[in-house]
Amino acid sequence: LGLDADHLDLILRETVPRFSIDKELIAMARFLSMQSSIISEKELQHTEYVLEQIASILENFLSSTDAWPPAVVAYVHTYLVLMELQLKQHSSAINHLLKALWIRTSAHEPEDRIAVASHRLALAYGAALEFSKATSLLE
Repeated sequence: LGLDADHLDLILRETVPRFSIDKELIAMARFLSMQSSIISEKELQHTEYVLEQIASILENFLSSTDAWPPAVVAYVHTYLVLMELQLKQHSSAINHLLKALWIRTSAHEPEDRIAVASHRLALAYGAALEFSKATSLLE
């Protein structure tokens, strides 16, 4: 359920270039992909700075158009969440999770994906010390 470096690299290396036409955004995503790969190969944790840079790229990617397939948008929101939770940016993570959950339910995605999104939302509420909302989702 946590941040998976391989999936994060896939978003930066494949997803952003495939769906974006912004050459500068694509170049930055590829650069951060290489940087992320080096960090992963050395079995190190991503630094706060690197996570913030990646989050900025993903935010720009999402705001560049509204024509992405719903699954791509939900996937990118999910990875923003996972980075924001590591950065302890709970309210922003909750907002992205709510968007991802709404997209997944609206797109009638499989129940297991909706369940994982709900579980992550409950964990984010717990991390934000909103225990009644966390408990309600987990029940």
